[in-house]
Amino acid sequence: MFLLWNFLTIVFIGTLLSIGTAGIPAAGLVTLTAVLTMFNLPLEIVALIAGVDVLIGMAGTASNVVGDLVGAAVVDQSEKNQQVKTEVINQM
Repeated sequence: MFLLWNFLTIVFIGTLLSIGTAGIPAAGLVTLTAVLTMFNLPLEIVALIAGVDVLIGMAGTASNVVGDLVGAAVVDQSEKNQQVKTEVINQM
């Protein structure tokens, strides 16, 4: 029988393990294997996820790149606005 307490324990341990593997490609599969083994759950799930893990990794990378680009554009625009304000004040 699988209780809510077991589910919360899996979530907690999975979260702790994922913190240490954030920058490692395909580390999620290793983490998933460790959590499934810890709770005597079937490891066949890892084989199913491994097929789409590359696509998930690519989507995550694309999302990070777009976020970095947007952040850089916002900072650039903000600095340009600040520079214009400084020039106007200096001309007065």
